[in-house]
Amino acid sequence: MPLVIVSFPFTDSLIDIAPLTQAIALLFSAIDKEMYRRYRAAYEEASDSAALTMMTATKRECFQGLALVRNLAVEPHKDSSDVKNGWVGMCCWGEFTGGELVIPILGIKLLFQPGDVVFFRSALLKHYILSFKGERTSFVFFSHQDVV
Repeated sequence: MPLVIVSFPFTDSLIDIAPLTQAIALLFSAIDKEMYRRYRAAYEEASDSAALTMMTATKRECFQGLALVRNLAVEPHKDSSDVKNGWVGMCCWGEFTGGELVIPILGIKLLFQPGDVVFFRSALLKHYILSFKGERTSFVFFSHQDVV
């Protein structure tokens, strides 16, 4: 299936996903409290920028980037711009089969289904999404090294 570019009223959509954004932040703080504090402090410091203020939907916001991925299986890669010892949070939804998350060096092929939330170190671990059938959308919450 070809890549689909989705156009939507951005700020309204961010408010709509505020519960998800808050849940991601709460999970992140439970996984790595110190790194969450570091991300959150960097977010607060940068929140004077108009673009980041526009993206803020909850007071727990900590990731400075949000990627919407629609119907795309990705090739093996590391996210070299992400925080080197940091985390990325991902969730997906839709009606599909396949689309497992693979982290080869750990020998993990994770069934990554609608409603699942996954955190891992995207700059350190090569990862990819296997092919799938159906409609699949995911959010990837991330921060780049140069802003944290």
